[in-house]
Amino acid sequence: MNKSRIQSINSHYRLAVGKYYVMHAGLSSSLLSYNKKEIRLLISYDSRWKKDPATTAYQVAKSWKTTSKALAKAETYHVTIESKLIREDQKMICTVMGKLDEE
Repeated sequence: MNKSRIQSINSHYRLAVGKYYVMHAGLSSSLLSYNKKEIRLLISYDSRWKKDPATTAYQVAKSWKTTSKALAKAETYHVTIESKLIREDQKMICTVMGKLDEE
C-alpha cells in the first residue's frame, strides 16, 4: 500500500474513531503500513490508559480493521507501543504481534 493511501486511511480513522481514544483515554495510533494482510501500527498513550500492552495492541488493531474497508482482510498485527507513564522524557517501548479474529 502506498504512502498516500496510508495517509488517507490515517485521516479517516482519526476522524471516525481516533479522536475519541485521544479525548477520553489519552491514546493515539497511526497506521504505518499494511502489507501481506498485516497491519503495522504505532500507538502512544499516557497514564489515563489502563490496559496492558497485549490487550491494547489487539483492541486498537481490531478497531483499525473494522473501521477501514482497506484493512478488512487483515489477519495479523504488528504494533509498536510508546507509553509515557512515568515522565514525559521517559518512555516505555514494546512491540506486540498477534492474530486478528475472523468476523
